[in-house]
Amino acid sequence: KYLESGLDGDVLIELENGLSVKLKELQINDQLKFYERVIGLVEIDTKNISVQKYTFDNFNIIGGPNIRFKDSNLGISNTLNTQGKNIEKPKKLYHIITDTGEFTIDSIKIKDYNSAIEDILDMRDKLFDLF
Repeated sequence: KYLESGLDGDVLIELENGLSVKLKELQINDQLKFYERVIGLVEIDTKNISVQKYTFDNFNIIGGPNIRFKDSNLGISNTLNTQGKNIEKPKKLYHIITDTGEFTIDSIKIKDYNSAIEDILDMRDKLFDLF
């Protein structure tokens, strides 16, 4: 409920061949612009999660509470502690798993589904190691 990492399915993802495809229309083995290969597709029911529109400088994204990204200007960031704008939420969010652990939207590197969750688990493990 609080760590789900889905995105609006209509966000465009650029393929290696220069075409753009909606996130929800990607297929297994699609090659993305920066040579990431799609190895998994994730659909998320939004019934019990928050979906908001987040704005970081000129970067806007609609999604769940745990979108993790990296940008040369914004640094490494996430939406966990960010207040977004409430929107009419879609019935589903989407995410992908890539062979590199990330992909790009509008020149922003987004952590894939597994990496977003694993980062939280890694933080938990580091915290436990302190005790």
